[in-house]
Amino acid sequence: RGLFGDVLGEDLLARIRESVNGGFVLGNDRFEREIAAMLGRRTWKGSPGRPKKPAPDNRQAEMAV
Repeated sequence: RGLFGDVLGEDLLARIRESVNGGFVLGNDRFEREIAAMLGRRTWKGSPGRPKKPAPDNRQAEMAV
């Protein structure tokens, strides 16, 4: 009963849910890096969306003319 007497804060509960749903590690940066090294993959949430395309190279446009 003593284990369940405390109520978790909304912030901590949201972090736990996000970690579980996304399959991410919940801990400090050092812990995340250690687990990532063991698994050989990223264990933290990345930025959403596709990577941006590189800016066009002006030399390539000049060659087409």
